Amino acid sequence: MIYKSKSARDYAENYLLELKNVTFSYRNPPKLLLEDANFQLLPGEKIGIVGDNGSGKSTIAKLFLGLCKPQRGFIRLFGEEVSWGNHYPMLGYIGDPSYNPGGLGLPTNVLVGDLVDCFKKLWSNSIQDSSLELEDRLNLPLLYKNDIGVLSKGERMRVMAFLALSKQPKLLIADEATEGLDKESKKIILSELKRAFERSEFGMVWISHRHHEIAILVDQVYELTSCKLKKHSLGNFNCEVETEFKTETYNNLSYEAFQEVFGEVFTNSLVSNFNIKGTRKTQTE
Repeated sequence: MIYKSKSARDYAENYLLELKNVTFSYRNPPKLLLEDANFQLLPGEKIGIVGDNGSGKSTIAKLFLGLCKPQRGFIRLFGEEVSWGNHYPMLGYIGDPSYNPGGLGLPTNVLVGDLVDCFKKLWSNSIQDSSLELEDRLNLPLLYKNDIGVLSKGERMRVMAFLALSKQPKLLIADEATEGLDKESKKIILSELKRAFERSEFGMVWISHRHHEIAILVDQVYELTSCKLKKHSLGNFNCEVETEFKTETYNNLSYEAFQEVFGEVFTNSLVSNFNIKGTRKTQTE
């Protein structure tokens, strides 16, 4: 038997998402946000993009979705040049995509229960019983009689998480999906992502300024800094955080990620006792 390795072209045809030499800047006022960026995502890969607030991370999400167009280079989604006007049934999204500032990324003047029922009918052939349990775990029944336009950000993100994960997408793009959420809403969304990973393999881009979220969810990291998108290594520090309420384990933390974990525990007024045990991985591990 002759084994034939995949060529670069074979991989290119299989990319879920690809940026090639992309440069983007806003014109009024002029502001360069991304320069000569290259990025590829294969099926099953989970990649994080980290950067400070205001660095242009949300602009990258808009480029991925076709909301913004680059001045140079190209962006392909599922092998075709991305366009906001196209329909991508195997794409899941958690965030706030909109042409207009303040857009919610969901229809308004619609009850949550009506939207969920409509979605389940559209995807009745692919939604499995395990996915339907998302409704209860995300506490959606409590929101059924509410108009989407009056939901808090945490409630809206829970609805979007249901829409994105229950249909078992081939690609999930999440843009600051836990920003501004209370701890319980954040915990629910992150735990449902982990459940989804166990249930099926799909590609994911997780965009966040939270280094520790990046560390627990992805296999590779890119950092957006000074208009450049560069590969960034995962950290080599593992730690266990024990409080009177629970014990949590964090792996592959960078120095910045550990600072975030420590800061969240130290500034939590409900925590009176905590213990942090850490180990640094060696180069051979």
